[in-house]
Amino acid sequence: MSLQLRVIKELTYMSKIQDALKTLSLRQNLTTSQAEDVMNEIMAGQASDIEIAAYLMGLAVKNESIPEIVG
Repeated sequence: MSLQLRVIKELTYMSKIQDALKTLSLRQNLTTSQAEDVMNEIMAGQASDIEIAAYLMGLAVKNESIPEIVG
C-alpha cells in the first residue's frame, strides 16, 4: 500500500468510540453491539481519556438505554 493510501485511510478511519460519540451527540441510542465495541476499545487502551469522558458524559446526558448498559 502506498504512503498516500495509508495516510488517507488513517485520516478517514473513525474509531468505534468516535462513531458512538457522533450517535450520542444526536441523542440516539447505541445498539448493544456498538456499546460492546466501544467497551472493547476502552479496555484495549485504544481510547483517550478525553474520549472516555465524552462517552460517559454523552450516555449520562442522553440517559442510558438498557442495550447500552448491557453492551
